[in-house]
Parts: sequence; structure tokens; C-alpha cells
Amino acid sequence: MKLIGVCIETENVKGLRDFYQLVFEKKATGNDIHCEFSEEKLAIYNPVKGEGRTLESEKSNFVLMYETNDVENLYSKLKSDYKIFKSPEDKPWGVRAFSVIDPDGNRVNFLQPLSKNETKSLHKK
Repeated sequence: MKLIGVCIETENVKGLRDFYQLVFEKKATGNDIHCEFSEEKLAIYNPVKGEGRTLESEKSNFVLMYETNDVENLYSKLKSDYKIFKSPEDKPWGVRAFSVIDPDGNRVNFLQPLSKNETKSLHKK
């Protein structure tokens, strides 16, 4: 068994699509009912328009996590237009990370692996 992707159900497909296009630096395929980022394994879907059903919950109980090669650059792109949950910081498990809240209220973590020397210096503090 393997995970083939994540689908965020929302009535705000356009807002989420715009956010993730900025994050991934690529266009989504699809429309205002369903769009996807195939390589990133992320779909965004409006079940109200697509199937006529209502959304089940307003509370999110998951965090999306993406690895990036430049945490600071991505943070700079997002900080003025989106709510930052946690600013960039080095973690003892060897990553530099920050968290942002997407337009639908989901938390998204962005991680950049640290070099071995950077990780060793964290453990000396």
C-alpha cells in the first residue's frame, strides 16, 4: 500500500490554487471545481460544486509537509500575504523549518535539511 496523494476539500479552490501555485512555482491543472499538482500529489476539490454535497468539517486535523531547498526564500515570499504559524528555526532533528496557514486554515510546514555540520552545532547548544 502507498499514499498516492492528498485532496483538500474546500469551497475556496481558487484561493488555495493561487497559494499553492506560489509555493510550488508552477500552474495547477484543472478548473475552479477541481485542480491538481500531480508531481506534488496534491488535489484541491469543491464537493459543493462538484457533487452538490456539503463539507463535513470546518476543523483541520492534519499538517501538510513539504521539503524545499530554500526555506528563507519561500518564507520571504509568503510572510507578507499569509499568516505565519511559526517563523523559520533550526530543529534538533536536522531541518530548518517554518509553518504557514493556507487560505483555508490548513497548516503547511516547509522543511530544509541542514548539513551535518549545522546539525552537530545544534546539539552543542
